[in-house]
Amino acid sequence: MGLIDTTFRELAKASFPDLLRYLLPDLLSQGSEVVELPQELPATVRATDLLVKAVRDGIAHRLVILECQAGREPDLQRLMLLRASLATFYYGLPTSTLLLALTPQAAVPERLVFAYLDDEPLEYAVKVRRIYEESADLALLHAPPALLPLCPIMRPENGDRSALLEQVLLKIAQLDLPNERRERLLTWASTFATLHLTSVQVNLICNDLSRRRPYMLQPLRDLPLLRDTYNEGVADGETKGKAEGKAESLLLLLEVRILPVTEEQRRRILSCQDVRRLDAWFMRALKGATIEEVLA
Repeated sequence: MGLIDTTFRELAKASFPDLLRYLLPDLLSQGSEVVELPQELPATVRATDLLVKAVRDGIAHRLVILECQAGREPDLQRLMLLRASLATFYYGLPTSTLLLALTPQAAVPERLVFAYLDDEPLEYAVKVRRIYEESADLALLHAPPALLPLCPIMRPENGDRSALLEQVLLKIAQLDLPNERRERLLTWASTFATLHLTSVQVNLICNDLSRRRPYMLQPLRDLPLLRDTYNEGVADGETKGKAEGKAESLLLLLEVRILPVTEEQRRRILSCQDVRRLDAWFMRALKGATIEEVLA
């Protein structure tokens, strides 16, 4: 999950005001700044995704640690307690922690008993925000452009995560932004999408979108996640011919969608030299319920 963690840090750094406005609106209204734990601490201890100092009337009054988690980490509760304690000690301010859980596996209990006083438990509490349960449809309507890459993590009302990723990529591509900024948003969105879709599925969606929306071809082709696949596809097309390349792409899509293909159907697809027919089969395969519907 290292790529996911790095992607969130990049997004947080580039979109700090929008991220706080979305996650901690009260904190932003008071004023805030990003701070760090001391560099001399071990990396595993000081590696908070975001440590924010809240300011009121020009005076710092509290700290908030934002932790973004994509998978299960057995020691996370104790690490969050340790980081909060160190932040409180170093800055002399009370500290709270917000955990952004990107998957069900990343969510942790919100209370940890760390000590007892006269047999009474002393608890460390964190707030857990389950991003994977939030409505992707609402976020697409209301989230600022900088946070659109988080939408593929969220829950689509119709359950179709492939369609959701396409919506997100199209919306980002249509933003009036410098090319470099828009491409970074596309990169982050495609990376976050791999939490719920395989890399193969993401590649297929982006490549199909590039074919249908030519203006998106260049930015999608240049995404680090997809560049190798695109280049391999170009090379395959040059050496095997368009029909064979399209036939293999169709078989890969059918495999991803778990649509069983008989040997006879496989031979029919691979032997087809009609590029238009292969294109039609590919489009049907994106939504078809059976292989018979695809090859009708």
